[in-house]
Amino acid sequence: MTKFEQILQKFNAETGEADRASLVGDDLTAYQNYLTASRHAEELSTMILDRKESDNYLSIAAVDKEKAEDHLRRLNLSPEEVARITPRKPVKGFDEFLGLDKIKAYLKEDVVEHWRNHTMNQREKHGIFLYGPEGVAKTTLVMSLIHELGATGFFFEPFKDFSIYNASNYKQHTEDIFRQVEEKDNVVVYFPAPVAFFPKDDSKISKKTRKYFLKALKKEMKRVRKLNLNVLFVAGTTAPDQVSMEAFGPDLFDDLIRIHHPDRHTRLAILEERLKDIPFEDDRMLNDLALRTHRYTTKELSRLCRSLRKVDDLYSKDLPKGQRATFTRVMLERLMSDFTPVDDLDFDKYVHVFEDALPSDIKVLNE
Repeated sequence: MTKFEQILQKFNAETGEADRASLVGDDLTAYQNYLTASRHAEELSTMILDRKESDNYLSIAAVDKEKAEDHLRRLNLSPEEVARITPRKPVKGFDEFLGLDKIKAYLKEDVVEHWRNHTMNQREKHGIFLYGPEGVAKTTLVMSLIHELGATGFFFEPFKDFSIYNASNYKQHTEDIFRQVEEKDNVVVYFPAPVAFFPKDDSKISKKTRKYFLKALKKEMKRVRKLNLNVLFVAGTTAPDQVSMEAFGPDLFDDLIRIHHPDRHTRLAILEERLKDIPFEDDRMLNDLALRTHRYTTKELSRLCRSLRKVDDLYSKDLPKGQRATFTRVMLERLMSDFTPVDDLDFDKYVHVFEDALPSDIKVLNE
């Protein structure tokens, strides 16, 4: 019996099958997310010129790595075994990115073509600002765009201890980072937390610091655009209403794209791709599941697919090698009893406040 089968047996003794699959999925996801966060923090520590800032990122990396190892211990698996259970697929281009067809078509026409022709300076709009509920694949879309462009991705993470910098030091810090961006010929600069740079109302940040930093950021973005043949600035957030209106304009972000939950056709395509080798009791089950997962985010749908596969793995373990158990409606009902979409009422409520406050010349691509 493998370690993975042993851990499944352990969860089986404590919970029902659906709960067990969900718990295993949670630990696997948490392990991978913390490990990724730790690696990102380590990479960022090498990009920061300020020694104290670099040490801060290394400390964050160590904490995230310990959290990842804690979840790994719960699973009682080695990193290699986890990689075999849920292999991470490499980032792929738009043709293999399911959903968001209208947005991908827009980016292909308005960004990719300019990029390939080295005419980004002729593009009417400047920075792209993505917003939508958590888990709707904003960052995945950015990574796919980077792959499509063949660019270098540079994550512009929030600075630590923002409040301790005075205006001049913060300005210098920004210029130091943009010198690294300047060295790249083809680079996409991604702001994964724009609210940290453009807070709507934060008493910890003095008006003077914000003013100097905003001026420095605009200046550096404009300067790098002139120097680099191809450079693109992108931001993504789940809380657009918390971002200051100072962020929106021709020198910063004037190309706004709102991302929604995947539609039924996209959900069905995701289910068919990720569950293609599992035999179902009847041909209607995947269509029914696509209907039942209305308001599920891409992230929640991925978690459901992982759990469904793990339940099927359990029932397939006594079958001859290479054969899989037929997934029945009873099995599906037991699994679905533990899955409900995350409530996005806060986002739905405040996104309209944000859009109503936008300058009249800022238009939103709303898929």
